[in-house]
Amino acid sequence: VPLLARGRSIGVLSVFSTESAAFSDTDMELLHTFASQAALAIDTANVYSREHKVASVLQSSILPDELPVFREIETSTVYLPSGGESEIGGDYYDVFRAPDGRIVAAIADVCGKGIGASTKTSMIKYTIRALVAAGFGPSQVLSEVNRMIADSGRSMDIVTAWIGFLDVSTGELTHADGGHPPALLLRADSREVERLGVTGPLLGAVEDAEYDEECISIMSGDVVLLYTDGVTEAREGNRFFGEGRVRRALHYGGSADDVSQRLHSALDRFVRGDLRDDAAVLVLKIRPQNEESER
Repeated sequence: VPLLARGRSIGVLSVFSTESAAFSDTDMELLHTFASQAALAIDTANVYSREHKVASVLQSSILPDELPVFREIETSTVYLPSGGESEIGGDYYDVFRAPDGRIVAAIADVCGKGIGASTKTSMIKYTIRALVAAGFGPSQVLSEVNRMIADSGRSMDIVTAWIGFLDVSTGELTHADGGHPPALLLRADSREVERLGVTGPLLGAVEDAEYDEECISIMSGDVVLLYTDGVTEAREGNRFFGEGRVRRALHYGGSADDVSQRLHSALDRFVRGDLRDDAAVLVLKIRPQNEESER
């Protein structure tokens, strides 16, 4: 009996007997039923295998195992897929150097999950890199990405994004936030945690939306914490993880790894089981000037 899936043969199910005329019409109907179920199972497994491979390749390009090393800052990241799955969703973070020497950090959350969402995420990641290479600033980058998403005409193409340009030599961080959870800044001198403001709406919601940008001073030892809403909206029963727990993880300071792992541990303790949404964390810590000069 042929194994048919989506109108094509993917194999044959054969049954043998040492007796002649061993199989009745009822036996043949049963065999066809088994063949149909087997074909569906095999085809589904093959499709999942292909999609899993594609998702793995996309994941490695969107979320590399290691970020580049910079002399001016420490970096640390955490990525937690929802449902304990290896399939990538729409969260991404990136750190790279702009042509003018400033360090660019970006984090975004694309609506959706699976290969469709990861394909959009990859497009947005490299669009942002291209716009930075072309000389666009934070607000200009968000405006252009917003226009591109809005032009697609798909109401589900909604993105939150944060992008910042860090210039350690001048002690300035210039950033823009399009509907993304506000970045948090730990001051090394006062140990206070500051909330950086949102400067514009979700990307893709309004075609001609305007995005402002803010410039703040940064010093050696300051820590910037970026995260997606999968962190603050993680739930245990009717309780949300919330921004307060994120702030506490940042308040104790330490290295970039200390902060990211403290937040990761807090999420593990709070959520008993799998997350409902992907969660991404990016931590940047300004190196002391004497340490920077030695590197």
